[in-house]
Amino acid sequence: MNFTITDKDHKLVSYSGQATEVNMVNEPAEIISDCFEGQSWIKFVKLPTCVKELEDDCFHHCENLTGITLGTRHELTKIGNSAFYGCTKLNYTGIIPDSVEKIGDNAFRECQSLTNVWCEANIQTVPSSCWEGCVSLNDVELFNAETISGFAFHNCKNLKAINLPNNLIRIYSQAFLDCESLTHITIPAKVNYIGTSVFNGCRSLHTLEFMGDDNSGGLAICEYAFAGCNALTEVNFPKNIAEIRRGAFMNCHNLERVSFGDDRNINILSECDKIFFGCEKLAEIDFPSFALKKDLILRKWVKVDK
Repeated sequence: MNFTITDKDHKLVSYSGQATEVNMVNEPAEIISDCFEGQSWIKFVKLPTCVKELEDDCFHHCENLTGITLGTRHELTKIGNSAFYGCTKLNYTGIIPDSVEKIGDNAFRECQSLTNVWCEANIQTVPSSCWEGCVSLNDVELFNAETISGFAFHNCKNLKAINLPNNLIRIYSQAFLDCESLTHITIPAKVNYIGTSVFNGCRSLHTLEFMGDDNSGGLAICEYAFAGCNALTEVNFPKNIAEIRRGAFMNCHNLERVSFGDDRNINILSECDKIFFGCEKLAEIDFPSFALKKDLILRKWVKVDK
């Protein structure tokens, strides 16, 4: 028998086989430990139908693993830290079901062949570096998260589209840093915080849409959040914009026009420095009542003296 499963908690604690395809469908294991870590000969895994937890590092650096089924009863509740970290050939995981309540940091980091993510997991937070370095990832569907942690999709160079969930509130630092193929993004109405360098280096981003309105909480955009987004030509800020920090749109070289739907917070915004520094084509900044003189705005936000 290749599997050792404890009687008390139905935990798979060891695997002694050498098969390239591991079939555990009929095994009574509810918890999978790190017993597969580093087993480079494994190419495909069929998890038990009753599996509930994948512990930390369970398939860490199984570099030839190409696919895995996550159970058929949708009883899976946890995918641990670094569970699939370094599975560079993994290209299929199926749908991450809504039974999942926790996904750990680095869970799918550097899964360089993974192309799609369909995550129905019932999680409030997309963890740090969860899909960082998944360079083949091109489409992501997230359904329930309220927070996207730092570096979650950093360096996903082929990511072209992501649908952010409507209940999203905060996006933390560098979550989409250097996603250079991302072409459009819609910021849901409930988002009140976009962290440092979240979309920095997204050089193909040509469409940025904010859904916030009078009924939304105040939105803060942090330092360098959209720096280097060279494909942007126009930005229309929502009525709930409350703060834009230094360099938020620095070096967006093709940005030509910026408009604000409301100037209630213009006194706060006027204190910001170098928001659009390096945006040499920016010539038009519109406010409903044009509360500040255009030349003063350009001098402080764009053409600040060294």
